[in-house]
Amino acid sequence: MAPRSQRRRHKKPSSLAAPGIKAPPTIVTPVPLTPLKPGPSIDTLGFFSLDNNVPGLSQLILQKLNMKSYEEYKLVVDGGTPVSGFGFRCPQEMFQRMEDTFRFCAHCRALPSGLSDSKVLRHCKRCRNVYYCGPECQRSDWPTHRRVCQELRLVAVDRLMEWLLVTGDFILPSGPWHWPPEAVQDWDSWFSMKGLHLDATLDAVLVSPAVTTLWASVGRPRPDQDVLQGSLKRLLTDVLSRPLTLGLGLRALGIDVRRIGGSTVHVVGASHVETFLTRPGDYDELGYMFPGHLGLRVVMVGVDVSAGFSQSTSISPLEPGTIHLSAHRGLYHDFWEEQVETGQADHPDLVVAFHPGFHSSPDLMEAWLPTLLLLRDYRIPTLITVYSHQELVSSLQILVELDTHITAYGANPFMSLKPEQTTRFGCDAAAGVRMSYPGYPPTGYPPFPGYPPAGQESSFPPSGAGGYPAPGGYPAPGGYPGAPQPGGAPSYPGGHGFGVPPGGAGFSGYPQPPSQSYGGGPAQVPLPGGFPGGQMPSQYPGGQPTYPSQPAAMTQGTQGTIQPAANFDAMRDAEILRKAMKGFGTDEQAIVDVVANRSNDQRQKIKAAFKTSYGKDLIKDLKSELSGNMEELILALFMPPTYYDAWSLRKAMQGAGTQERVLIEILCTRTNQEIREIVRCYQSEFGRDLEKDIRSDTSGHFERLLVSMCQGNRDENQSVNHQMAQEDAQRLYQAGEGRLGTDESCFNMILATRSFPQLRATMEAYSRMANRDLLSSVSREFSGYVESGLKTILQCALNRPAFFAERLYCSMKGAGTDDSTLVRIVVTRSEIDLVQIKQMFAQMYQKTLGTMIAGDTSGDYRRLLLAIVGQ
Repeated sequence: MAPRSQRRRHKKPSSLAAPGIKAPPTIVTPVPLTPLKPGPSIDTLGFFSLDNNVPGLSQLILQKLNMKSYEEYKLVVDGGTPVSGFGFRCPQEMFQRMEDTFRFCAHCRALPSGLSDSKVLRHCKRCRNVYYCGPECQRSDWPTHRRVCQELRLVAVDRLMEWLLVTGDFILPSGPWHWPPEAVQDWDSWFSMKGLHLDATLDAVLVSPAVTTLWASVGRPRPDQDVLQGSLKRLLTDVLSRPLTLGLGLRALGIDVRRIGGSTVHVVGASHVETFLTRPGDYDELGYMFPGHLGLRVVMVGVDVSAGFSQSTSISPLEPGTIHLSAHRGLYHDFWEEQVETGQADHPDLVVAFHPGFHSSPDLMEAWLPTLLLLRDYRIPTLITVYSHQELVSSLQILVELDTHITAYGANPFMSLKPEQTTRFGCDAAAGVRMSYPGYPPTGYPPFPGYPPAGQESSFPPSGAGGYPAPGGYPAPGGYPGAPQPGGAPSYPGGHGFGVPPGGAGFSGYPQPPSQSYGGGPAQVPLPGGFPGGQMPSQYPGGQPTYPSQPAAMTQGTQGTIQPAANFDAMRDAEILRKAMKGFGTDEQAIVDVVANRSNDQRQKIKAAFKTSYGKDLIKDLKSELSGNMEELILALFMPPTYYDAWSLRKAMQGAGTQERVLIEILCTRTNQEIREIVRCYQSEFGRDLEKDIRSDTSGHFERLLVSMCQGNRDENQSVNHQMAQEDAQRLYQAGEGRLGTDESCFNMILATRSFPQLRATMEAYSRMANRDLLSSVSREFSGYVESGLKTILQCALNRPAFFAERLYCSMKGAGTDDSTLVRIVVTRSEIDLVQIKQMFAQMYQKTLGTMIAGDTSGDYRRLLLAIVGQ
C-alpha cells in the first residue's frame, strides 16, 4: 500500500469527481443501474456533439429509435429495460431506420425535414454512403469527397456486414498458432499464418443463410464475393486489434507471462467499445500469442463499461493457458484504492489505455490526471495508443511534464484495417511509459523493437490524396442494433422486435465529438497504411515512390516469361485438356502444364482444335471444371490480349461503382496501337462506346485524362527534343508549383501527348529547374484518381516494369490479396516484360515475386501463377 500522503494525490476532489457505480468484487452479475451524474462519459459527449456537426441529428436518431430523450437511449445502452415502443418489426425496418440516421446532406448538413419540396436527398452512386440534397451541393463537395469516395464504399459494406458480428453469425476463426509467435509481427504475417483455413471459414460464412438474409433485407445489391470477403477480414482485424495490441504491450515492455498464478492486464478508461458484445473467445488470440503462459487476467475499468459484462475481479490463481475477462464500472483511481490496495483485485503487470484523448481538453485532462499520477507513482508499465502523430506528440508532452518515463513508442502493427480508421486518422501509435523521464522533445525516444520511429509512419490515403474529411459531414460507420436473443422473437434487452440503439460493438456511427472523454474513445485501434509497422519500403522516401531509372539493358528490349512452345501441336494439347477434364475429378496439373507453356496465340489455336475435335467449347468446359481464382486465371489466359483488356475495362465500369485503378492501369500504360484495338474490340464485343462509358462513370479532370488516353494519339517518336523538354518543364512549373492553384489542362496536354522518352527528358529538366522531381509536384498539386493517373504516366516513362512491380506488390501486401489485379498483370505482361518486372520487384522489395506469390496464394492457383512467372 502506498503512503497515505501519496494515495491522496491520486484521488480527485469530491466536487470534481464523476461518481462511478461500484459493485461487490466477487459477484459475477451485472451492476445495478443507477442514473449517472454528468461526468467523463464518451457516450454522453459523443451523443450531444452530434448537433455540432449536423444540427438536429441527435433528435432524428432518437426518433428513429422510438425514443423521447437521451436518458431513455442511455438506459438501454447501459443494459436497462427499454421503454415501450422501442424496437423494430422486421429486419427491413431496422436497416431502413439505421440508414435514415445517415440521411443528411454531406455538404450543407441539411436533414430531410429541413429541405424544400423541390429537393430530395440522393446518395452518391459510387460509394452509396453519403447523401446530397442537390447537384449544387454534390459538385461543391466533390473536391473533398473524391479523395475518400472509394474508401467510403467499403465503409458502407462494412457497416452492414458488421451485423453478422452482432447476431453471432460471424464467429471469429481462432486456433493455436502454427508459426513461432515471434514470426507474427503484424497483420501480414498473421494472415499468412492463417492461410487456407481462414479463407475456407470466411467462404462458409458468405454462403450461409445469414448473409443471404442480410442482403435481402438491406435494400441494395449484394456486392461481389471478393468484396464481402474483404469486409469480413477488415471486421476480423477490428475485433482482434484489441487483444493483439495487449499482446504487443506485453511483448514490447518485456512482461513475463509465465509468472505463477497468472499475469494481469488492466484496460483503463474502458467503455462499450471494449465490452459491448465482447465474447470470451475474442481474446483467444492473445493466449496463442504467448504459448505456455500461466494464465492471463484482463480487467476492463471505466465509467462506460457494459453493465452485462462480468464484474468479477477475483484474485484466485488462474489455470495455466486460460484467459479471464472481467470489468469494473467506475474510475480507475477509485478502483485502485478500493479493490487493488485492499487485496480484492490483483496488482496489474501491465496497464493499457486505448486512445485516452487526455490531450484534447482541460476537463478530460482533469479526469485522467489522478490515474496518470497513480501509474507514474507506482511505476506500472503502461501502453497508451493514440490516433495520430499529432496526438502522440501532444500526449508525450503531457507525460513528460508529469515526469513520466517514456520507454519507447512506435506504430501499432495490429490496428484495425477498417478504412475509416486508416483514412481518418492516418496512423496509429503506441507509447510505453514508466516514470520520471528527464527531457524532451519526443524525437529522442527509442522506438519499439521492430517498429519504425515516429515520423516514418506511412499515411493513408497516400500523401497528397487528402485525409478523411472530419468536418465534411460524413458519418463514421457503426451503429448497429443489438443481437437477437436466443430463442423466440429477437429482442434486446427485454424489448420487442429487432434492435438496440447505436452503442454496440465499436459504435462510432455518428460524427464524433472534437475531444474524447475519460477512457477509450469512440473507435478502436486504427492502423498505419500499407506496409508492415507503417513503414514504406526504402525506395519510397517520405512516402513518395522513387522509381529507379530503367537500366540500359532493359531499354534495349523486354522479355516475357512465356515464349511460343517449340514443336507445338494444337490437336495434341486439346486432347491433353480433354483427358484432364474427362471423368470424375479434374487433373489440374495437366491443365497447368499446357497453358503455362503456350503463348496466347497458341492457346487460341488449342481452343479451335478442341471445338473441331470434340464439338464442344473449351472455355465452357473449363468453367464447369474450375472455380474461384483458378478459374479466373485460366479464363484470362485463354482470352486474346485485346479482348482481355476490353473485358477488364467493361467489368471495371459495370454495375454499381467504378474500379478507377483498372482504368488507369490499362489506358495509361498501353501503346497507341493497343488502345485503338481495345476501343474497336470494346465496341464490337459489347456494343458500347468506350469513351461514352468513361464519361458516364468518371468526372472532372480524371474524366478528361482518360478520354485523352483512349484516343491513342500519343507521340511515339523515340527521339528526344531537349529544347521542348526544357520548355515543357517550364510550362509545368508555371501551371503548378509556380502559381496559386493548378492549371490541370496544361498537365493533361503534356502528359497525354508527349512520348515516353520525351517525358523522361522533361522530368530531368524539371528536376534541375525546380529542385524537386515532377512526381512530387504532381502529388502536391493533385489528389485522388487524377493524381494516380498522371503519376502512372510518369512512372511508365521512367520505368514501366517498376510500375507493374509496385502494382503487384500492392496487390499482395496487407490483409488479403487483390487477386484480380494479380491475375491481370501476370497474364497481360507474361509475353511482354514480366522478366524485367521480376527483376525490378526483387530490386525494389528485396524479395522475389515468386516468393511473395507463394506466400499469398495456394493450391493449383499458386502452381499456375508460379509457372507463368517462371519459378
